[in-house]
Amino acid sequence: MYLDMENIGEHSSVAEELLLDVPALNLKYIAIERSILEGYFSLKEALGNYGVSETECIAYSFLKDKAWS
Repeated sequence: MYLDMENIGEHSSVAEELLLDVPALNLKYIAIERSILEGYFSLKEALGNYGVSETECIAYSFLKDKAWS
């Protein structure tokens, strides 16, 4: 699910090229959110799959919410 942005070859799509400017950590959190919303994993499973702690997830959520306000 999580895109490994370091292994994109010369045949990448426009969307993939645009995502190159997004830090890899943000991509992890986007993948975690989508996998939970789409019902693939529970929060605990998704965090484990992507190697993110609950503390990091909470901090990211606060920062994300603050950026939108």
